[in-house]
Amino acid sequence: MNPLLALVDLIFRLASLLFLIRFLLQASNADYYNQLSQAIIKATDKIANPFRRILRPYKNLDLASIALAYLFSLGFFMILSLVANTNIDLPNLLLIALARSVEILLGFYWWSILITIISDIKINGMI
Repeated sequence: MNPLLALVDLIFRLASLLFLIRFLLQASNADYYNQLSQAIIKATDKIANPFRRILRPYKNLDLASIALAYLFSLGFFMILSLVANTNIDLPNLLLIALARSVEILLGFYWWSILITIISDIKINGMI
């Protein structure tokens, strides 16, 4: 893979992850006085607030954050198709972007659970 393309992939993946974490924080009614929560909210506010005017939150679900995570995944594949000089039809592009967003979310859950298990084992003195 092209190193520049790998960097673009990393940037778009992290941006999608930030918006997905913001969605999860709001969906789970996380403590906003937590420093990590505040950092994620501050990092994503400038982009999310204009979208929140269009996509209003439904109960405690921030639809704008989900839409932005999806748009960053979609943007990556559009850039990838331009760089590779290929033409991906729109339904496939939308489906691939959705799959990437779900993959990012599942990867986040996987690593979060794994880190929690390892830290719990370490705290309990099993290692």
